[in-house]
Amino acid sequence: MRRRLEDRRPIGALPLLLTLAALPACVGPNSASGVGENSTQVAEPAPIEPATIELVPIELVPIELVPIEPAPPLAPVVDPAPAPPLEPAPSADTATLERVALLGASATGGFNLNAELGRPARMADFLEQALVTPPAALLDSSDETLFSSPLDKGASAIEAAIAFGPTTTLAVDLPFWFVHGPYFNDDARRAAFDWLLESLDADLGDLVLGSIPPMGPEVAQWMVPASLRARDETVVWANARLVEWADAREHVVLVPMAEFLADLRDAKDLTLRDETFDGDDVEEFLQDDGLHPTVMGTAALLLMVLDGLDEHTGGALAEQVLWDVEELAFAVEDAD
Repeated sequence: MRRRLEDRRPIGALPLLLTLAALPACVGPNSASGVGENSTQVAEPAPIEPATIELVPIELVPIELVPIEPAPPLAPVVDPAPAPPLEPAPSADTATLERVALLGASATGGFNLNAELGRPARMADFLEQALVTPPAALLDSSDETLFSSPLDKGASAIEAAIAFGPTTTLAVDLPFWFVHGPYFNDDARRAAFDWLLESLDADLGDLVLGSIPPMGPEVAQWMVPASLRARDETVVWANARLVEWADAREHVVLVPMAEFLADLRDAKDLTLRDETFDGDDVEEFLQDDGLHPTVMGTAALLLMVLDGLDEHTGGALAEQVLWDVEELAFAVEDAD
């Protein structure tokens, strides 16, 4: 495999995330161990308001949205004229990718990819390079600082996506900080996750979500301190809850982000559609913090998301996507 990305600069955590090491001093005594029961049975949740969920308060940061150009005004009709012939209905692939919204955290937001590329890049940039025909409209509401205030920032991002009216919403890493994160105990984590699912029960088009990975020793403590890590049994509960919720909704697509990240951490062989990478190559898909994908890893993650969406649409996207991970990474690297 060519290695055009080997000369990337060393990867380090952003100064903002280093401040997380101070969080344990302001969380409750149950934040690291939790108090939730070890059960995957899910009871029907009562409506939950964000204000009722205990969080470590952190200053809000506005979410930057991609502006959408308004449609030009229609010209007035002066003389009656015969109606033009009806145009054919859009194909399934065009309709699916006509208006795309991206929601999520640092993986979707392109955390630290500037260390490799010399400039920022987000999953939205990868998506534009991956599609043969770019979306007619694209909204990027991902936020690398979602961890600091998941409920407030998540509510703003979801509301923006609903107002945008997407045909498809890609939110592969959105659930992550509604299980892990600045919660006082497991009860608060479970309440936050139920709130997320309730908030996503809206008109978001086809909705792609990823499973939640556990936070084992592979994830560097300097990146995510113990106070932000959910217990494994809480992660198991959340994934079971996510599967149950998605199974009841035909428009929701689940992709195995947890398994994908585990394979990267273990440097296992990885196959995406017809493309296979051996363990040595896969090892280069993950940054040194054990959590965030590299440029190649982000390309692979996006193609895994689009592959799940393609399967959901019965293969409608097969000819609409550049399915080569390496070529997609190079296209992003070469883009202006």
